[in-house]
Amino acid sequence: MNKMPNQMLIIFGASGDLTARKLVPALFNLYKGKHLPENFLVLGASRSDMSDEEFRSRVVGASSYLAEDVRREEASFIKGFAEKLFYHDLGSSYEEGYEALASRIQSLDKEFRTDGNFIFYLSTPPEIYELIAKNLCEQGLTDESHGWKRLIVEKP
Repeated sequence: MNKMPNQMLIIFGASGDLTARKLVPALFNLYKGKHLPENFLVLGASRSDMSDEEFRSRVVGASSYLAEDVRREEASFIKGFAEKLFYHDLGSSYEEGYEALASRIQSLDKEFRTDGNFIFYLSTPPEIYELIAKNLCEQGLTDESHGWKRLIVEKP
């Protein structure tokens, strides 16, 4: 299997159950199978006030969905995976401007060399899909002049 190009996965609604229950365990299995690119990271974005470390703990270290894997694998391996996860608090509403989010994405992209390749995964209620897409566009985050961009919506 060919490895994917360097990329960043931005999960909207990351503090919800789906991220810990399904998305992070699936990503962990890809990581374990060495199917992720070297320069890959996840940025969870949601309206919950959390730090990167709290997010990592919630979806990896303290997650009942990864508990068996965490017990079986070396601590350094789990730490290596967890260090690919970051979190950004969107504030009180998905309607607020995404200037700070855009800045965080650009900073992580540069630091981790994800080559401007972004997947925006909307694990949110369908009624805010358009709002999120509009805000991403207004911040230039959908511009493909540098890297590719994808928008994935979780089926309602």
